[in-house]
Amino acid sequence: MTVLGQLKIKEAAALLGRSAAYLQATTDPDKREQLSVRDLEQLDLAHHAKFGLGFPLYEALGRRLATSRAERFADAAEIGRRGAALARENGEAVTALLEAALVTGDRKRVEEALRQTEDVHREATSTMACLRAYLDRGAGTATAPDTS
Repeated sequence: MTVLGQLKIKEAAALLGRSAAYLQATTDPDKREQLSVRDLEQLDLAHHAKFGLGFPLYEALGRRLATSRAERFADAAEIGRRGAALARENGEAVTALLEAALVTGDRKRVEEALRQTEDVHREATSTMACLRAYLDRGAGTATAPDTS
């Protein structure tokens, strides 16, 4: 919007071979119209030639990419944290279950095994909710490299 406003819609339309109405529609996030990469490049070059103030569209795209990367990193860190917590709870539950099995008749050990198993269930439920939210946001759609 800033670049189109500074260059003026008519000048930008002539530069790109697009209609002024199309360019105006690209500034409305609720409309389908979008500038192509070539359009962005041409507008940034024209803006730079006229005003010499950097490349605002390129810089804005860079900020969007950095933000997306930070969001994905945060998701990956949260999934990793939850994986570690689930592994810890699971290990504690397995230990408690084995101790309860080895010392038969010890009610306290059985109660501890039950408590530890319930902790695993709570952690697993929370982790599943986290993963579902991640998927519902449309995350994880990129193809990961095959590690098998």
